[in-house]
Amino acid sequence: LSNPGHLIAASVSGRDPRKPTLEHRLHQWFRLRGTRAHFLRTVMLSHATTGNEHTYYETVRLHELQRSSARVAQDAYEIVFGSGRTRAMAPAAMLLHAFNHGIMRFLGALNGWGESAGRPFMALLACWGAFGLAYSRPWFAKPIVAPFQKSFDITFLVGYGNQVVAQDTKLTFVQDVHAIMAIVIYSVFFATVISKLSRAR
Repeated sequence: LSNPGHLIAASVSGRDPRKPTLEHRLHQWFRLRGTRAHFLRTVMLSHATTGNEHTYYETVRLHELQRSSARVAQDAYEIVFGSGRTRAMAPAAMLLHAFNHGIMRFLGALNGWGESAGRPFMALLACWGAFGLAYSRPWFAKPIVAPFQKSFDITFLVGYGNQVVAQDTKLTFVQDVHAIMAIVIYSVFFATVISKLSRAR
């Protein structure tokens, strides 16, 4: 399969003409998404050993997004037609699954769903440069002596513990945001590299 996205987009769910109800339509709607995710998992496992490398990573993307969207669709069905405890827990579950869907989209785009180690590395360099510029601006209580060195220390996590905790809420906030972004990008970069090397092994 060289174009799994087109194949999945062409799939439809037939409805029972004897059940022309909204519940039946919504049930078939969320079940179709689950079936697509299940089928894509089979295709993904097949492409892990045979097939085009690019198609494999495209299938990974489709599978993860389809699986998370299937969970959101099921939660929507449970909110409308669920009963008892299932219906009561569905809104919280829907928020959690929607948040998970957003995280998967962001992290997947960051490394091309596992295909590119260069993307997160370039993101690390962009993070270093952007926060270096931010630290060089006169926004803080005291000017930063070496803004790009400070950005390097935090971005690559080599000297974050050496940063002086100043009585400056703006600086503390920027440092915290910087550290969180760096950890996320750093983790994705190394996970991608290790995954590629381990696959070859």
